[in-house]
Amino acid sequence: MRGGFSRLTDTLTRRRRLLLLLGMLLIAAALVTQASCATRIIPPASVENPVTVYVVDYGRHSSLVMPDQEGILVEYAYGEWLWFAENRSQWYRVGPTLFFPTRGTLGRWSAGGHHRPTSIEVVSRGARTLSLTVERGLVSDLMLRLDEIHAQTDDPLYNPAMRLYFADHPRSYWFGFNCNHAVAGWLRDLDCRIIGWPLLSNFRLDGP
Repeated sequence: MRGGFSRLTDTLTRRRRLLLLLGMLLIAAALVTQASCATRIIPPASVENPVTVYVVDYGRHSSLVMPDQEGILVEYAYGEWLWFAENRSQWYRVGPTLFFPTRGTLGRWSAGGHHRPTSIEVVSRGARTLSLTVERGLVSDLMLRLDEIHAQTDDPLYNPAMRLYFADHPRSYWFGFNCNHAVAGWLRDLDCRIIGWPLLSNFRLDGP
């Protein structure tokens, strides 16, 4: 009886490993394909009350930077809690993080005091940046929604490596919804068209 149970357990373990391997191969193929195909951002053609927002590409992830009503830039980024907020990016966590819905997090940063940034160079720290013009009212609405999500966590976790305060996000993280998908969704809320699947942070700005 025990021998049969052991064989069944070994079979299930092998199947899980095989599925994980196949999944990683599919992801690798998707990454290779996506690497040569940038995700296109097409800003709105007509804007009545314009304001500039920024997509920042840090190489491994992207974020969206928007000005508040005083013109102070605020950065927002989505990610997986353990990986992004706690820097737990060990290789053996790649599979579980990608294939199983895990805890999502919303990172937010806005410097206080005399260092409140109005220049994107201060926020991006030299990372590749795209600037686009959108409707100011839509920016205010999006920032309000994101700030409400962030405020639901009483004590956000500050990660100095990321320079972000991390709060819980209601949407789970996985292969089909990562930081770049979140940024693409926020851009759609700003009336931008997104062409392509934003698996990676290789966004490209196209004219309307």
